Amino acid sequence: QVQIFTKFGHFIRKFGADVLQHPRGVATDCWGRIIVVECKVMRVVIFDMLGNLLNKFSCSQYLEFPNGVVVNDQMEIFISDNRAHCVKVFDYQGNYLRQIGGEGVSNFPIGVGITASGEITIADNHNNFNLTVFSQAGQLLGALESKVKHAQCFDVALMKDGSIVLASKDYRLYIYRYVKIPNLSL
Repeated sequence: QVQIFTKFGHFIRKFGADVLQHPRGVATDCWGRIIVVECKVMRVVIFDMLGNLLNKFSCSQYLEFPNGVVVNDQMEIFISDNRAHCVKVFDYQGNYLRQIGGEGVSNFPIGVGITASGEITIADNHNNFNLTVFSQAGQLLGALESKVKHAQCFDVALMKDGSIVLASKDYRLYIYRYVKIPNLSL
């Protein structure tokens, strides 16, 4: 189920227990809708901010192990797929649109995000913590690798100030700073 709290941790409401089976990732869009991706049943469920079911659709023919979700302002849903080594993109009606990344580029992703400038980031902790950056169309823009090894990482979040928050199995949050350095042409 989905539970809503204030920023101070006070419970507001819960919903979705009668609909959701295996929720794995959750995101909100700029219209207040709540998008949940479910593993095992491989589907997306969309609620309004009060918890009313708006839509649900199966992604089973496209996903292997979905684990993270983010949405853009064009009503596209970006789902990281750990076993397919990529992000799959759908519209709100369930139509498959495109793939971003792939094996050898974004191995075993643990999450997906959108930066303040609209770039898609795919996070993985295959060997080290890695962040691969793409345009929303899927063009590879760059890749970053941490020199620090982490225990199994579960999720990643992007903050408005450019920080990347990584949640790991050792019950810690690691904060990285993502700074885009402009090209210096001579």
